Amino acid sequence: MKEIPEIMTERLHLRPYKPEDAEELALIVNDKEIASTTLRIPFPYSQKDAEEWIASTQKKFVEDSEINWAITNRFSNKLVGTITLVLNMEYCNAEFGYFIGKTYWGNGYCTEAAKAILKFAFEDLKLHRVHALHMKKNLAAAKVLLNIGMSYEGTRWGHIKKWGQYEDIVLYGMLKEDWDRLNSTTFR
Repeated sequence: MKEIPEIMTERLHLRPYKPEDAEELALIVNDKEIASTTLRIPFPYSQKDAEEWIASTQKKFVEDSEINWAITNRFSNKLVGTITLVLNMEYCNAEFGYFIGKTYWGNGYCTEAAKAILKFAFEDLKLHRVHALHMKKNLAAAKVLLNIGMSYEGTRWGHIKKWGQYEDIVLYGMLKEDWDRLNSTTFR
């Protein structure tokens, strides 16, 4: 791939980040509730943080290490969140992660974007496995992963430390054959 592919769903446009997204990204991400349930988002989160992160996304893509998409509303072009594939092409797998801005919670955007990324991962990238993890306290993340057909694989107790507190991490995964089985029935 030469460029991060753009993916359209019924309501969403998943596209590469642009420098001009930094202000809107910082407004969405600078939320203690979002940062408290994600592994890599600091708080507070400034426009400079957003600018630096957006600049890093192209480098990570060129290195074949990560693909980051801006999740935008297809009709208003408003940024609603981010979805990422962290690639391990040697083993033909990827970890994916995501967040949705708080004002957009409860609309099914994350599930819609996650299904589109699974389709891309298995059908376009030809991956064998996709996995995800979340902090145990992030029940909305668990709901998304179950809704898209991922299987619970275990819990790593006290696995990370966020803001001085040890947090449990819950693991989910899906193989290509699971995707094929689900796609032949529920995703059509």
